[in-house]
Parts: sequence; structure tokens; C-alpha cells
Amino acid sequence: MRNPETFIDVKNPVVQAYNRAVTSLSILEEDGEQAVREYFTQFSEQDRGSIAAMMIAHKRNPDDTLKRVQEIARNESN
Repeated sequence: MRNPETFIDVKNPVVQAYNRAVTSLSILEEDGEQAVREYFTQFSEQDRGSIAAMMIAHKRNPDDTLKRVQEIARNESN
């Protein structure tokens, strides 16, 4: 994946982590582990932890994870 998005414009940290996690999983599938490691270098240690946690949640239950993230985003916008 060329020039993957970093989602720095996304204000909600949960939504940001989710977007980065899904991007990371796509990079992993398309380009492999080394490419994901390179993508991760752009982020702080805290951000990497959030992304990794979201990746695990998404791999375990993608539908539930998406629903929870959407609910968090909706609650924040109200």
C-alpha cells in the first residue's frame, strides 16, 4: 500500500485508532509484516499500543468492534 493514511485529522482517539488498525490489517494482508512495522514508525508508543489493541479487537470480532467504535463516535458528537 503506497502512502497509507495516518488519520491525523481525526479528533476522536478511538476512531483514529480504529482507522489506523484497519489500515494496518490491510497493509499486513497486502504487503506483509515489515510494511506494517514501517507504518507503525510514524506513531508514538502510546498510539502504537492503541492501534495494536484495536487490531486484536477487530480480528476477534470485527462487527462488534465497528459497532462499539460507531457508538463512541455518535456519543461524542451529541
